[in-house]
Amino acid sequence: MASANIGKTQSLTDGNSKQKKGDDAMKKNMSPSEITPGQIGKFLDLQVAALRKSGLPSEQTQQVLESQGGVLADEFVALLRKRVEAISDLITRRVLVNRTRTPQEALDATGRKQYTDADVVAEMPKGEGAEANVVFFKLGRYISDDDLEKEYEMR
Repeated sequence: MASANIGKTQSLTDGNSKQKKGDDAMKKNMSPSEITPGQIGKFLDLQVAALRKSGLPSEQTQQVLESQGGVLADEFVALLRKRVEAISDLITRRVLVNRTRTPQEALDATGRKQYTDADVVAEMPKGEGAEANVVFFKLGRYISDDDLEKEYEMR
């Protein structure tokens, strides 16, 4: 039986997406993927409008922009991620991957109890790149390995 919280690793994408004329990602049900250029533009529009209404003093705002602009951007993304995860059954984390580890060393590094078979572990793929997306999803129930495979395919 598999646990209710499941992890799945996906390769990173380059983030480029092609939109056809008239596409509006905000109006469509989208499969789980990265934020679209249209969504990014909408967030920027909302922030521009809010900043124009804010009445913030220019000189101090410039100081904050220069010294803390990157931190503020990171905080906004973290806040958005928290809100997205609150309404989603998927949680995605970008992680650094140590590709020099053997499959068993990688499993050992998780610190979790292992229910593994040595032959299966030996066949684990190494993957490529220094980073990967790890996707967790909550099922809310225990399921068989066969049913878990079906859940992976749906995502």
